[in-house]
Amino acid sequence: EPFTAMALRSGLAVILFIALTTTPFGKGKREAVQFGTVGLAVLSAFVGTSLGMSCLMAALRTGNVGIISTLSSMTPVIILPMVWLRSGQRPTAAAWAGALLAIAGTALISVR
Repeated sequence: EPFTAMALRSGLAVILFIALTTTPFGKGKREAVQFGTVGLAVLSAFVGTSLGMSCLMAALRTGNVGIISTLSSMTPVIILPMVWLRSGQRPTAAAWAGALLAIAGTALISVR
């Protein structure tokens, strides 16, 4: 059952994040949270997790698992230019090289 697996994975992540707050890594400097930042986080959680995972599960129900998994793994590559536009900081050459390598790998898998 895909939904149960996703719920278990998300629940485990919540437990691990809560456990992380008890370590020295989780005791960093706290800054005031801005309303726009919270709104952006909620929007990205909805679009990325809720909508994205729903579409992925629907595609896995009827499509080829290999192709769907390969295309869904391209999300970090697609996000790279968006991060550049949002932050104004150009990603490093290594990030672009990794993105190109991922695109080339996906193209090779798709051509076959």
